[in-house]
Amino acid sequence: MSLKEDFKNEAREEREKLRNMTFKDKIWYIWEYYKFFIIGIVCTVGILISVGTTIYSNRFDTALYCVVINNRTTEAGNQDQVLEELKDYLNLSDVREIVYDTSMFISYGENTNELGYATMAKISALVASRELDIMIADKDSIDNYAKLGGMTDLEEALPADLYEKVKDRIYYTDNEEGQKQPCAVSLEGTKFAGDMNLVMDPPLISLFSNSENTENCIALFHYIFD
Repeated sequence: MSLKEDFKNEAREEREKLRNMTFKDKIWYIWEYYKFFIIGIVCTVGILISVGTTIYSNRFDTALYCVVINNRTTEAGNQDQVLEELKDYLNLSDVREIVYDTSMFISYGENTNELGYATMAKISALVASRELDIMIADKDSIDNYAKLGGMTDLEEALPADLYEKVKDRIYYTDNEEGQKQPCAVSLEGTKFAGDMNLVMDPPLISLFSNSENTENCIALFHYIFD
């Protein structure tokens, strides 16, 4: 018997086995005998998507990267319009982009779950690579990252005239040395918070201490509070 005929017979036997199985048994059987093949396909597709995304993203230069943590709504509001206005305000070219990531959710302490740990790992990686510039978040998140030394002292970072405008909105929390520091500004009641549909109590905006786009961060503060 030829190799071709052997293959046909094996294929026929496989079809016969599957035909006589229940749906649940078919799923188990396919996974048990073909899982490495399936995993290989999934990994290959994942790699191709990742490479394609990277190639596409590399066409752009990030002018401002903002993460939003624990926003209590998924509705975007006027987000797209505001980001377009902000891009014009910063006078950015077509190949410079603003990243506004609203996918972050973290519970702290005993309530931390797998999603929270994964999110913290992602933020840590982005901070380590100096990609993040701005955080908009609730008090718990600001407190957490300020204690890790991640937040800028806004009294030192903001121009005096701008700090004067926001001083009544300043949120103080402990830095890594346990000292009170002006780490964030409340966005409560601002047009920006309304347009971006920020639902927190209150939404706070802060600047990462190792940001490489400080000028654009300060421009964002001007855009919001001027």
